[in-house]
Amino acid sequence: NGVNELNTGVNALSHGGQQLKTGSNKLTEGTGELKEGMDKFHNEGISKISNEVKNKDLDILGILDVKDELVRLAKDNKSFTGISEDMEGSLKFIMKTEGVKLEEKSEKVVVEKVEEKEEKGFMAWLKGIFK
Repeated sequence: NGVNELNTGVNALSHGGQQLKTGSNKLTEGTGELKEGMDKFHNEGISKISNEVKNKDLDILGILDVKDELVRLAKDNKSFTGISEDMEGSLKFIMKTEGVKLEEKSEKVVVEKVEEKEEKGFMAWLKGIFK
C-alpha cells in the first residue's frame, strides 16, 4: 500500500516536472518576444525622440533671455535708421522659426455594396402602390 502511494507520488512529481519544463519554455519564448518588442520600441521610439531632443538647442533659460531682450529692444527702439526727437515711430522685430510640419494621414474608406431583395407577389405590389 505504501509502495503504491510512493509510486503515485513519484508519477505526480514527474508530471509536475514536465509541466514546469513546458511552462519554463513558454516563459523563455515570451521573454524573447518581449525583448524584441522592447528593442523595437527603443529603436523606433525612444531613440528617435532622444536624438531629436539632443539635436535641438533646448536652453529654455537662454531662449527666454533672448525673448526678453527682444521685447526690451522693441520697446526702446523706434526705428532701424533712427528718427528725430520730434517724430514718433515704432519698431517690431519678427523672428523666423522653422515651420511645424504635420504629416498627412489618409484614411481608407471601404464601401460595401448591399443588395436589396426585391419582394415579389401581390403583397409587394400592394405595398408598392402606397410608397
